[in-house]
Amino acid sequence: MNPADQADSGGDWRMHLRDMRTLGALRGQAPPADAIQRLSDRALRAAVHNPDHSEAARAGAAEALRARGIAVTPWRMRVAGLLRAGDLAQGERLFFGSGRRLRVWSGVAAVFCGALLFALTGWALSSAGVDTDRAMLAAGVLILPALIWAAATALRRRSARVFFAAPALNAATRAPLKRFIRRDVRPFGHVLLHAPGGPIGSAAAYRAAAASMGNKLAMNLAAARPDGVAMRLGGTPAWAPFTYALGAESADVLIVDLSADAGEQIERVQAYAPRSVFVALWGRVEEAETALRAAGLAQPCFYYAPDGEMQRRGAFRAAILDAMRATHGAP
Repeated sequence: MNPADQADSGGDWRMHLRDMRTLGALRGQAPPADAIQRLSDRALRAAVHNPDHSEAARAGAAEALRARGIAVTPWRMRVAGLLRAGDLAQGERLFFGSGRRLRVWSGVAAVFCGALLFALTGWALSSAGVDTDRAMLAAGVLILPALIWAAATALRRRSARVFFAAPALNAATRAPLKRFIRRDVRPFGHVLLHAPGGPIGSAAAYRAAAASMGNKLAMNLAAARPDGVAMRLGGTPAWAPFTYALGAESADVLIVDLSADAGEQIERVQAYAPRSVFVALWGRVEEAETALRAAGLAQPCFYYAPDGEMQRRGAFRAAILDAMRATHGAP
């Protein structure tokens, strides 16, 4: 198999990911020639792109790769997701049907019962002659909604992977964006937030992030965080292009926020435009749409209000589903 095609080979993505490793011998400006020559084709191709390696090492790896008759192609990494083309025939019911209702209402009941259990525990501790068996039975009944919520959340079978590309945030944009993600994006599944800066700054951190993305149970639970973000995928300047491509290649849909730096955001997402949905904060839509038209893109720009409320919610959800169908080749 051509190494360039391994990112698309489903179960081989973990093997492909392991190739992106930082080698101590390739960090210096005068890497030993034998350290490069003894690498496998796959490892050599990863070494060409690894920002942790020196420029001299990457150039030497590229030269060795060409000497083996292998073209130097861009690094592509796609983590297999949970959705399939056939799932999308359910439309909005896939994300807003009975499964979501169970998670929402069991969560509400769990909070209410947790508060009640806390109050009853305090009363029992301050009272004499409490029937222990009845107290334990009551506790079990009150804990049941929390168990239902945990099971329904962790075992969710068809979560979409949503790559959310956000601009640099300030006080005026941060709060509405957070509310928008929590209310209107999280119900679709695992939200991967990519914003300037971030925790990924090495090959090891990159591999860990990709491996975590492929862990269904962990990601289902992470998606339940109060802010609605399952993973922050931003990276240092050297790794940001890799983290962006990782999220975009692995996502079922991309949501691109054009509230700031619209031209830069559109330029970065051009290759993924058919799979993208564009949004902006209310008051910045005209500028965003102007940038879209200048880039030759006819897609609309949906806007959310300063309180985070998505306007034209039905059309927004329909656009999300259309983008997912484009990703999976579904009718």
